Amino acid sequence: MKFHFTSYCRKLLLISIGCLCACDNAHAQNFTNSGIDFWLAFPEFYDLTTAEYIIYLSSNSPTTGTVEIPGTGYSKTFSTINGQVTKVSLPSTDATITAQEQVLNRGIHVTSVRPISVYAGTIHNARSEASLVLPITSIGTDYRIMSYPTQTKSNALRKSEFIVVATKNGTTVQITPSCNTSQGRQANQPYTVNLNQGDIFMVQADALGDDLTGTQVRSLGSDKPISVFGGHVWVQILCGTNADPLYEQMFPVPTWGKSYILLPTPTSGKDVARILANSNNTTVNLNDSNSVTLQAGDVHEFVYTSPTIIESNKAVSVGIFTTTANNGCSNSKNGDPSMIMINPNEQMLLDSITFFTVDDYAIAESFIHVVTRTPDTSTISLNGTPVTNFSILSADSSYAFSSFKVPAGSYQLITEGCGFLAYAVGLGSAESYAYAAGVSLVDLDCEPSFEPVSLTCKELSAGADIRFTACHNRSNFTYSWKFGDSTSASGAAVVKSFKQPGDYSIQLITQSPCIADTSTRIITIKPSISSLDLFPDTIICNNPNGVELSTFHPQFASWLWEDSSTNAKRTVYSPGTYIVFITDTSGCSFTDTIQVDPTPNPSVHLDSAYRLCPNDSLILEAPEGYTYRWQ
Repeated sequence: MKFHFTSYCRKLLLISIGCLCACDNAHAQNFTNSGIDFWLAFPEFYDLTTAEYIIYLSSNSPTTGTVEIPGTGYSKTFSTINGQVTKVSLPSTDATITAQEQVLNRGIHVTSVRPISVYAGTIHNARSEASLVLPITSIGTDYRIMSYPTQTKSNALRKSEFIVVATKNGTTVQITPSCNTSQGRQANQPYTVNLNQGDIFMVQADALGDDLTGTQVRSLGSDKPISVFGGHVWVQILCGTNADPLYEQMFPVPTWGKSYILLPTPTSGKDVARILANSNNTTVNLNDSNSVTLQAGDVHEFVYTSPTIIESNKAVSVGIFTTTANNGCSNSKNGDPSMIMINPNEQMLLDSITFFTVDDYAIAESFIHVVTRTPDTSTISLNGTPVTNFSILSADSSYAFSSFKVPAGSYQLITEGCGFLAYAVGLGSAESYAYAAGVSLVDLDCEPSFEPVSLTCKELSAGADIRFTACHNRSNFTYSWKFGDSTSASGAAVVKSFKQPGDYSIQLITQSPCIADTSTRIITIKPSISSLDLFPDTIICNNPNGVELSTFHPQFASWLWEDSSTNAKRTVYSPGTYIVFITDTSGCSFTDTIQVDPTPNPSVHLDSAYRLCPNDSLILEAPEGYTYRWQ
């Protein structure tokens, strides 16, 4: 598996600051919410150009950067100060998108000199929403959308939606909608759209009840990552009358997990959860009961009022939707709809985060949720004070949680144990925010890689050096390899060769103080062509037509002889050593020599005349070692 690091925020993100984890060594394949190059866009929201669109920026050290919309010419520089939020307001006419399924050059580009955390939000008349934004280094190519069904409010359809942003030129995106789209695309029928860097493409559902949740969005180029945001124009959740837009960055499918813990929003009494499957025959259990089987793209929705654990046999994505607080829909007078993509227990590796809560924008009360492994409850502190009042999760005693109220301010959550998950929640009159305070995400689909050391030879062949590499390289992890031929090695990257061709079961055992994982791959080692005697030495007689040397083989692509000829076949007329340099179709090269030895013409002597009497016989005998044809 490979380890990625990220964290993200929720609604009214100006009230929260970039959650940075104190993680150890990460290499180029690791995700993190901190970066220097970001692409994002806002889908359509109810308030359109009357809403504010804001980019929130934070960093661990002072830095400068630029927020720009290249397609409109907008550009503004910014600077950050440690521990404070820098806000950049965008022109609402530039940020508002209403065109459906049209390619527009309206992507928002954020760059900085040093790493920053970026959040994007919209605010208008108690209708606000926000999302963390991931840098280019942390996004992927394979997504499924989380949203909510299309509704009718204020005599108009308010639609399920998502928006895609290309980060590179020549990006081909394949979209397989889960329902009919507003522009006539049919459910479950894939189509493609070509985008260049900064282009955006927004898709909305067609009719009442249509839901784009489960839609598959893929970049067809592995080197062309895309940013994808799921959302809703304006939605009411479960009951009540108040509504809000939804807006959340989607996380790549390989980071999904199989175990999630849901904690109810404090004082409200109930929340809505949605479970999204990526694979057929995904079985999901709630609190070790109430099993449901989902097919790829299916979503299961339910209401929960107490701590709940979700466990599945295949990876799923889980979103929480907070409810409206009015008309008796909630136990609290505070709260409003919002969407939170929660983090699986497989990602419970975070050891330190810094985050903020505030009482701006009618927020009346703020809470912190902490989820950890039960043995680690005594190792967690908030601003230097131990976190207490942990409760054991009744459905799985290996986990514990604590939910507590805090005043507005800046907080640092630290553990000396194996990690935690944390969420911040704020509630107010017709207002709310909630976000994952910080998380370390692992690419759970990752397998160790292997490749020939040679830059030109692509074959895994006997005798050739092969480099085996783990998905990550962290200082507090140990890596042990077993190669299936009674040999082993240690290290995140090792070089190994196999003496004999065949199939080998390769195991990588990854261990840390907190986790242990074993990955197994079967690889096939082919015979080395260079080790075979493909072209045996030959002999040459005094033949004016010469002798043909043939080095043709279907796996060979090119030939170069010592006399600079480039044919697979060559005719020689004299003894000697002939050398050919061969490159095969996979790029492997080797040299072979063919020794041509002289052989003298046969010498056979018979008497020129014989005298025989009647009835006599004569045996004519030639030397052995030759073949003969008599007159």
